[in-house]
Amino acid sequence: MESLILFELSREEAITLHKFLLRINKQGSIIFQNQKEKELISELSNLLEQELK
Repeated sequence: MESLILFELSREEAITLHKFLLRINKQGSIIFQNQKEKELISELSNLLEQELK
């Protein structure tokens, strides 16, 4: 997959975003338009987790 950097985050902002994405992934009340949206949220969360290590 092609990589695209949309914005830069401070470490604190990245941690906050990662925590938020994890909550989105775990909540059953979030309704995604399609499977691709759910996969993108999960992928972004995973990428942030890797960067924060």
